Amino acid sequence: MVHRAATGYYVTRFRVVVAHRAGNDLGSLRDALDAGADLVEADVHASGGAWRYGI
Repeated sequence: MVHRAATGYYVTRFRVVVAHRAGNDLGSLRDALDAGADLVEADVHASGGAWRYGI
C-alpha cells in the first residue's frame, strides 16, 4: 500500500486521522475517539525530573 512517488516521497493509499491536542482533556479525547481518530496527540512536559501528562 506504500509506494515511492516521482518526487522521492513515500505515498500511502489510505488516510490516517490525527486528533492534534485532543488528548489534553477528557472531553476532547472522547470527541476524537467518537469521531474515529486513528491517533491522538497530547502535550507531555518534563517537570521536576518526571514526565507530566495533562489529564
